[in-house]
Amino acid sequence: MDGGGSGGVRAAGGAGPLDGDSSAAPRDARATGARDATAMAAPRDAQVVAGAQDVQTAGTRDGKALAGTRVAVLGGGICGLATAYRLARSGADVTLLEGSDQLGGLGTFFRWRNGWVERFYHCLMPTDDDLLGLLGELGLRDAVRWRRTSMGMVVDGCHYPFNSALDLLRFRPLPPHDRVRFGVVSLLLRRLGRGKDLDRLRTEDWLRGVYGDRVWRRLLAPMFGSKFGAAFGDVPALYLWERLGRESNVSVRGYPAGGYKAVIDALASAIERAGGVVRTAAPVRRLAVDGGRALVTVAGGGTVPADRVVSTLPLPVLREVADADLLPLLPDVRLPYQGVVNALFFLRRPLSPHYWAPVVRSGTDFDGVIGMSALTGPVDGRHLVYVMRYTDRESALYRADPRRIAARWTKQLVGLYPDLTSADVNDVRVFKAPFVEPVYPLGYLSRRPPVEVAGTPLLLATTAHVYPAVTSWNSSVGLANRVAGVLVDAVRGGAAHGAAAAGGAVVDLGGSPGGATGPAGSTAGGAVLDGAVVGAPQVGAPQVGASQIGASGTGAPQVDAPQVGAPVPGAPAYGAPVPGAPPAGAPVQGAPAAGEPVPGAPGGRSADQRGGGEGFPDQLLQGGGDPRRR
Repeated sequence: MDGGGSGGVRAAGGAGPLDGDSSAAPRDARATGARDATAMAAPRDAQVVAGAQDVQTAGTRDGKALAGTRVAVLGGGICGLATAYRLARSGADVTLLEGSDQLGGLGTFFRWRNGWVERFYHCLMPTDDDLLGLLGELGLRDAVRWRRTSMGMVVDGCHYPFNSALDLLRFRPLPPHDRVRFGVVSLLLRRLGRGKDLDRLRTEDWLRGVYGDRVWRRLLAPMFGSKFGAAFGDVPALYLWERLGRESNVSVRGYPAGGYKAVIDALASAIERAGGVVRTAAPVRRLAVDGGRALVTVAGGGTVPADRVVSTLPLPVLREVADADLLPLLPDVRLPYQGVVNALFFLRRPLSPHYWAPVVRSGTDFDGVIGMSALTGPVDGRHLVYVMRYTDRESALYRADPRRIAARWTKQLVGLYPDLTSADVNDVRVFKAPFVEPVYPLGYLSRRPPVEVAGTPLLLATTAHVYPAVTSWNSSVGLANRVAGVLVDAVRGGAAHGAAAAGGAVVDLGGSPGGATGPAGSTAGGAVLDGAVVGAPQVGAPQVGASQIGASGTGAPQVDAPQVGAPVPGAPAYGAPVPGAPPAGAPVQGAPAAGEPVPGAPGGRSADQRGGGEGFPDQLLQGGGDPRRR
């Protein structure tokens, strides 16, 4: 998800801390609609060769370069939509197949009263050049509303603002000398990574070395653990370093008028206007290749013949539908994935002035709070708050009944914010996505699979190809641009150039870590929402619907749910009962006004909007989501 996530480091006003994006997240989704897996852009001081800027118009520079070429795009998340859009404009005969009944991946939505609301949280950064470029083509860029946001921290049940040097100096979870060290190191962290082979350096080893044991144990380790699970310390430091390129010193975030539904609808309409076909409720059952042709079989027995196929499905899902001849040709990359459990609260009052607040050791199952209304304003008189927990899709939490999660998390949220009562909670919805964020091993740059599957007409645009970039809508669009360029060049006979680009854009980092090469793009890999695989048959997972607690008629089907905030008999197995949460600290003082409009953003970027500089990272860790970024 784009925009705020389960963990993150942000440096308060040039001197401060940890932050997040869904955005949660979340990033691959399934049932009620979804496949998203957005990734982060490369460092802004990196030179991208054959990158998104060069390839974005590759499909259109020769007008109808793909005229007569039949292309099937598997998956209707942002990456699939952007790819189909680019190829259709190049003259290809495009058919996009989405397994669920709704386009958008982790950007899917549901109706609530008189409007539409995203299941997972997302936001735009002023540095999201690929996504903003696409919005410009769709006529939506000027409709993005930019606002200055702030960050809080909840540690041991106490609330702290985390936006300025003064906030950091008052941050009691760390002793004074560690506060100073945290600030200085955060200012220099991007520079400290240069010249190191960060792809082969454990995040724990790097951060423990520069921040010290106490900062790592008391602050960073819990946040990284909530994001990546038990292997959090083994994640390559390069993955963290890359985040700084997009999110450094960015306190301004954007949100499109009409929400992300407006973007999804505009893309679908543009594909159809260019002659493409967009099909929903068309899960792929089988993908077969025979020489230079492919045949896609969808549910119900229908088939789609194609000269080329672009798959945005996660590799585990693609393997389930590949036929016996294709399966051994697929890349043998088997990455563990973190999923996400995401609860959306509709409150009768504002919860906090902050857009994003990590939650550390505070007696909750969730580990991040996104005050979405600080960015978007209220929705039909209600203030939207997302809370999330990244977890393996086989975990007890992920398998727990959504109604129990809603009731349990309501009690925990009320306990965490003393001014909030259960009467302030108007509605709660719970959504899940199983393939949000891959957990990459050390040295993954040398193991990352190429985009083209040799000897077949199949191209891949998945989360396995994103590294070292971070999943986000922006990087998904960047990946779509590049894959479209590879396909155009291959069809036009540029085999040599196509093969070079197939491994992702070559990034010359100059003085950056290890002279690494890697894509600055992302993927919209197959997504799963609430347990239903998008664009593929369900593989042994029970269908989990979104829960609706205390709803008033519209949106997801009403379930027989307990009253919000009431005790839940037979509580789920995950997590011990949470006694009264620790008392919250003093009221937040001196936080920047959240939701303040920012004139002129992001056209000419002001100092606090420019990413990738040497200042404190605005968001070292973020979700997701989407479910941040996300």
